Amino acid sequence: MGISNFFVQFDNPAGIFYAGQMLSGVVKFNVSNSTNSEGVFVKFVGKAEVHWVEQQDSNDGEGSSEPVHYNSSETYLDQKVCIYRPTNNRLQPYNYALPFTLQLQNDLPSSFVGRCGRVYYYIKANIHRSFKFATKTSLPFSVVGLKDLNHCPVLQNPVELQNDKKFGVLFWKSKPLDATLTLNKQAFVSGESILLSGVVDNQSNVKIKKCDLNFRKIEIYHASGKTKHEEIFIYEGNLPGVKKKDKGVWHEVPIFIPSLPPSGLCGCGIIDVQYFLEIRIVPIGAHFDLKLETEITIGTIPFRQVDIQPTLANNAECSVMLQNHPGFSHNYPGTSQAQDSSKPPSGVVGTFEAPPPQPTAPIAEGRDNCLPYCPGGDDAPPSYESLFKGGKRRG
Repeated sequence: MGISNFFVQFDNPAGIFYAGQMLSGVVKFNVSNSTNSEGVFVKFVGKAEVHWVEQQDSNDGEGSSEPVHYNSSETYLDQKVCIYRPTNNRLQPYNYALPFTLQLQNDLPSSFVGRCGRVYYYIKANIHRSFKFATKTSLPFSVVGLKDLNHCPVLQNPVELQNDKKFGVLFWKSKPLDATLTLNKQAFVSGESILLSGVVDNQSNVKIKKCDLNFRKIEIYHASGKTKHEEIFIYEGNLPGVKKKDKGVWHEVPIFIPSLPPSGLCGCGIIDVQYFLEIRIVPIGAHFDLKLETEITIGTIPFRQVDIQPTLANNAECSVMLQNHPGFSHNYPGTSQAQDSSKPPSGVVGTFEAPPPQPTAPIAEGRDNCLPYCPGGDDAPPSYESLFKGGKRRG
């Protein structure tokens, strides 16, 4: 038909962008014969969708039930731009590479894929052709929302949890079982580790079989006036038990945080995300467990740890360092100016022979698909399974 090798390519090959940054790339295609065209257009789309089904009594007097669907959606991006309009509405034979840019909003929610909903983004390019079906192509991309932990510095402080209990009843109660749990801080980014320390002082005559540990995510969905909670265990493991009248001590047991969407999923009104760390001290026999639990905050911009003397030269160096940080680009909120994407490029640029392999968009599959925080660069962190050989993953 005269048009071939039609695809979209981002300047960032991974297709991952922070909210507030500039999204840029090129639309490439080959035209072998002169053909009619009203122009080349790109459309940027960002949406959230929620859907689940519940069984409800049908009120038919027979005790039967019928499925009820709950749906909700939000739109964050819906912008169409003409990036090239050919002279006399005809595309001439050429290898085209048409650039495009879009200033992403600062308040975009992170890409997310959950059990009952998702937040997703994609770009669609099409070549309008008179009296013919448009030639189309599309490519998803991921957005990392701005969840800056520095806005709540108190979360950088360690947190201590304490609980105790006694076994037996009335005059036959045992001496106490005391448990104290300490975390190095209360907020993290993907790629960091929770450091767990604790003391279990078992003064009772009941043996502690084990200490179960879990780190879990709670997905909260809102649709049609209803709310649905989904619990996903990110990590489950256990620590050794404690003998009667003995004491168990743990020191900085690491729990690696894999790629996770930020707490709250800021900017999205129909999906919320929470994280909890829980330890259950399990005694032998018919006794209730002793439970300690705390909420963990997951962000996308880590706490700043800059230990530099406050000189003018070092302040300037610190400013440059922060601006080059993955979460502190020149397009960080308050420092960027939206660009006019409605102006078409002055012409085509460059040539190509064949489309390169397209990157696998992080929102295409799986549940944990947000950008992992990599302090040393853009390399992906170690696999989740390789770091948790003693635990198991569920959900």
